[in-house]
Amino acid sequence: MFENAVLLGLLSGQSAKHRIGTWKKGSSTDIEVDFIMDTSNDHEKIPIECKAATILKKKHYKNLLHYLRLMNQRFGCCVTAAPLETITTADALTILNLPIYLVTPENIATYSQREAGAAS
Repeated sequence: MFENAVLLGLLSGQSAKHRIGTWKKGSSTDIEVDFIMDTSNDHEKIPIECKAATILKKKHYKNLLHYLRLMNQRFGCCVTAAPLETITTADALTILNLPIYLVTPENIATYSQREAGAAS
């Protein structure tokens, strides 16, 4: 149910510039990311994990970290019922915890661009 609400938020006001997919490391593993969102420039795919939690814990975004390291990316998004928060790991990966009521492709892309600008 929570993932469906997130998907509806990601598709709201949708144009052809954002495509939404999913990702799983392999058929014999439980490492998966709920959604992968293409950005308008198609150079970046933003992984998005959904958790129906009011407190963000590391276990909620461990698959995001796995994806980011595997794909050599720096930004991922975890959507929860917890307050807005940005987490930066020791290896300079950024996880945005976005409250479900703020989920739009534009908000996620804006935070991603801010993080890319801060990293350069």
